[in-house]
Amino acid sequence: MLPGKNRLAFHWYNLHIRSRSESAAAIGLPDHTKSAPLSSSAMTAACARSVLNERPNGKVSTQVYSTEPVEMSVLWEAAEYSQAALKPAPLLECRIPFQHEIAHWEFSGWDIYLSTSKGLYREAKPDTIEGWTEKIHDVTGYDKNVIKKALEIYQTRA
Repeated sequence: MLPGKNRLAFHWYNLHIRSRSESAAAIGLPDHTKSAPLSSSAMTAACARSVLNERPNGKVSTQVYSTEPVEMSVLWEAAEYSQAALKPAPLLECRIPFQHEIAHWEFSGWDIYLSTSKGLYREAKPDTIEGWTEKIHDVTGYDKNVIKKALEIYQTRA
C-alpha cells in the first residue's frame, strides 16, 4: 500500500493562467507560446489564454487555448471524435508522495506501476473489479462508484 492520497494530479502543480500578451517571460520563463501550433485565423491575441504548468522538479509546460465561442456543430463533432477515440485499455496516472520524493503512480492496461528515482516497481494485481476499485480509490481518493463504473465499461471493451 502506498502512503498518502492524491485527490487530483493537479494538486502537485502550480498553474498560472495568463493572456497571450502576458508571456511566460514576465515570470522569467522562456516563451513557449511562440512555437505553439496556432493559426492566426483560429486564435488572435485578444482571445488566447496560456496555461503554464510548473512542476515540482522545475519543468514548465505551456498550452495555449482559444476563448472564442465555438459553433455547436463543431463542438458536437469534437465530442463524437473524443468518444470514438476512447482507448480499449484504461489509463490513470497521478503523482503521489512516496518516501522523500514525488513518485509517478500509474494504472495502465490493467497493470499498476510506481515510478521512483530508484526505479520502476510493478504492484500486485487485484483479482476482481472490486479489488481494482479499492486499490485505485486508496491511491487517488476518487469516488468508488465512479471508478467501478469506469472499470466495468473498460472490462467490456477488452
